[in-house]
Amino acid sequence: MPASDHPSLIDLIPQAAFRATPGGRLVELNVHGRRVLGLAPGKGKKAALRACCRPPERWDHLVAALRAEGYAEDFECEWEFPGGGPAFLSVTAALVPEAADGGTVVGLLLDMGGARELQARLIESRNRLRAVADAVPDLILAVDRDFRVTLANHAAAHWMGCRVEEAAGRPCTELHGGRECPTEADPAACPVRQVFSEGRAVARVLELSGRLGRRIFGVNAASVPDGEGRCGQVALVLRDITESRAAEEEIRRLNREIQGNLEKLEDRNAQLEKALRELKEAQSHLLQSEKMASVGQLAAGVAHEINNPVGFVSSNLQTLRSYAADFRRVIELYRELAALVEREGPGEAADLAARVRAAEREADLDFLLADLDDLVAQSLEGTERVRKIVADLKDFSQVDRAELKRADLNRGIESTLNVVWNELKYKAEVHKDLGDIPLLLCYPQQLNQVFMNLLVNAAQAIEGRGEITVSTRAVDAPRPGVEIVVHDTGKGIPEEIRHRIFEPFFTTKPVGKGTGLGLHVTYKIVQRHQGTIEVESEPGRGTTFRVFLPVLEEADFAGEPDPAAPAAGAAGG
Repeated sequence: MPASDHPSLIDLIPQAAFRATPGGRLVELNVHGRRVLGLAPGKGKKAALRACCRPPERWDHLVAALRAEGYAEDFECEWEFPGGGPAFLSVTAALVPEAADGGTVVGLLLDMGGARELQARLIESRNRLRAVADAVPDLILAVDRDFRVTLANHAAAHWMGCRVEEAAGRPCTELHGGRECPTEADPAACPVRQVFSEGRAVARVLELSGRLGRRIFGVNAASVPDGEGRCGQVALVLRDITESRAAEEEIRRLNREIQGNLEKLEDRNAQLEKALRELKEAQSHLLQSEKMASVGQLAAGVAHEINNPVGFVSSNLQTLRSYAADFRRVIELYRELAALVEREGPGEAADLAARVRAAEREADLDFLLADLDDLVAQSLEGTERVRKIVADLKDFSQVDRAELKRADLNRGIESTLNVVWNELKYKAEVHKDLGDIPLLLCYPQQLNQVFMNLLVNAAQAIEGRGEITVSTRAVDAPRPGVEIVVHDTGKGIPEEIRHRIFEPFFTTKPVGKGTGLGLHVTYKIVQRHQGTIEVESEPGRGTTFRVFLPVLEEADFAGEPDPAAPAAGAAGG
């Protein structure tokens, strides 16, 4: 068989192998080499290796290394052969001395394309991770078992006072200025030592001193396993919490200050509550006094109103006493006549009967009998009037014990007019226009106090004699309820003080004539009933007060002030 048909010895090598001259001319390339270079059979036999090397000077460097050392290992170079594609190869070669051409270069080719791509990816990934780590303001680093830094991000290197590439190999004590480890006396306090000892992640707060000063860090340390699964390094993340700690301390200080202020406020509130209770008690006594003063102010008029019926009842009783004496004398004669008839018979009674007739004529018995019914009727009428006045007056004397109930406001107005009539009848002609109104859930005695204050004010505002008109009507807007209007033809209220008339203790009356609580109490009672009170006045022409009281249910009074608290005030302001 021809020699060319025998396989070459170089083809028996299971790796890509070649022979070439030092000048770079390919002498022989085995089958595996063609596969690595992507050459078809029969191609590239006379290829110039140096020309296919990128750059060609890399071949010269290889030959120089071979002549100097006789052997070269892992010499990396990019190749591009005619008829094949580019390839990144690692060359391991030796120079075989020969007389011709200065020897022969014999070598093995290792395709590094996949490894190179993987390496490029790893480098890209590493660069990306480093960029991320460098962008983080936290200090990120790894420490080996010799307590030396193996890697650090920009923030960690900056803290240690070096560049990132200079951080590796430095002792981790440089995190606190190169001084002794602050946890040396207590190794368990060192997060690096604890992770190496226990193999678990730990968290600490450490105060470190560096070239940037003294700072407080929150430290998180975790194990980085080695190839055998043991803790080979410790990864550290240090977050500067100096400002947040200072903020926390400031918050604690503020909380302490707030707590102190709260305690002071509580003390102050207790004092204010005590003062408020005392003020309410004083107000209660004052309002009670004003209420009694109001009743006292009306007492003379009420006494006069009571004296009138009491006077004619007394006169009637005197007359009845006289009538009774005449009746007694006539009755005694009748009894004697009856006894005589029973004893002696009718014949002996003529003289006594004549005496009885004379006594009847003298006493005017027919008149007495006719007048008796009138006297009794007048006396009953007088006593009923006294009873009504006393009952109405009793309502005003018990304003502080008012109860919530449905009431007829027209009846309350009539009752109030009856109590204050003596204050009104000498000052004004009173006109009533009381409409058909619904019963309202209210404190009726308190509303009677409102009516009394407005009516007495109206009378006091009239100089000489005038008119007072009281009217009521049902309304639907702004919500269902009742409107009460009290109008007088008095002197009116000047515009400059009109806005002050509901203020407590404001009065235009002379000292001793008014306390200024009447209209204020009126306003408060109306407000308690969720109503409104408005005033219209024109000096010289009179004043009109309009009170609106809505239809309410018991739930509407929930949370209202205790109605048992004194609410009445002096009539008039």
